[in-house]
Amino acid sequence: MMQIRHFDVVGFSGSRSCSPAILYQVLELVKHKQIYVGCARGVDATVRSYSPPNLRVFKASDYGTGKSSFARRSMVMVNELKASGGCLISFPSSPCPSGLKPSPNPFNGKGSGSWATLAYAIFLNVPCFIYLDSFPVPHGWGFSPSVTDWFVVSPVKQYTMI
Repeated sequence: MMQIRHFDVVGFSGSRSCSPAILYQVLELVKHKQIYVGCARGVDATVRSYSPPNLRVFKASDYGTGKSSFARRSMVMVNELKASGGCLISFPSSPCPSGLKPSPNPFNGKGSGSWATLAYAIFLNVPCFIYLDSFPVPHGWGFSPSVTDWFVVSPVKQYTMI
């Protein structure tokens, strides 16, 4: 079974409007790991304020201006998670927007950076842990139930005969 403790690098993504109480429990579990997070308020700010010793903050201002800089920032963070063999821990605060699916460019104005970041990570086969609270599970995303309100998406394994 895939577990957060098996990863040396963890990235966080989530709502700007709130930080679920369970986030503090997760931060205690990963405080000695390399942690990647964005520059927004909400979940990002809570992770930054926790001041883990191995924190890397991805700043939208490093990737241009306007809303698109946040999308570029999130994609770079997910690419770095993929390259390091890390996982993404996501805390969306609303149901998945209709029509949004895992893809190479999910940041298309569907209304949720948290879900778009998660969609991009799933597209890249980055292992993901998702805290959904009471939101419906999006169809076709590969979510598997874990413990109460948590879901996981495990990478698709590639097999070869050679």
